[in-house]
Amino acid sequence: MTVIEKLSAPRLVFALETLEQCLQQGMAMLHDHWKEIALYQDLQILNPDYEKYYQAEKQNALIIATVRDAASNELVGYHVTFLHQMLHYKNVIAALDDIHYLKPEYRAGWTAVRLIKFAEAEAKRRGAHLSIARAKAKSQHGALYQRLGYDLSDEVFFKRLDR
Repeated sequence: MTVIEKLSAPRLVFALETLEQCLQQGMAMLHDHWKEIALYQDLQILNPDYEKYYQAEKQNALIIATVRDAASNELVGYHVTFLHQMLHYKNVIAALDDIHYLKPEYRAGWTAVRLIKFAEAEAKRRGAHLSIARAKAKSQHGALYQRLGYDLSDEVFFKRLDR
């Protein structure tokens, strides 16, 4: 694995990785992530559009911040962000949180905060003016983001139209 940039902590390594570097281990985690959070699992079948991720990566519009166990190099978490020019505010580059996940055994302590801040720092370095994070209604992530200085802006509602 070629780590683009890393920040070490006891037992953990935070890094920026390419999709190729983390895809194999990430897919196994993504399946666990999907089982935990997908609202309509019969409709929202896990089937990522990898071509779009690769395109964003080629355009320098994809940030994949990872956290690995330092001893085993096992992937234990990720924070994936897309950078884009906002449609209504074209002077603003937004860093939009696509997905974020930590294995349950790594959720205690400061790991999540450090991963979020690591991803934010890279987004800022790449020119983002605004970070937009989403939190599932049944999670405690909203409170975490507010403690990190995020302001609550929108609520998102889903309604099935296929029934």
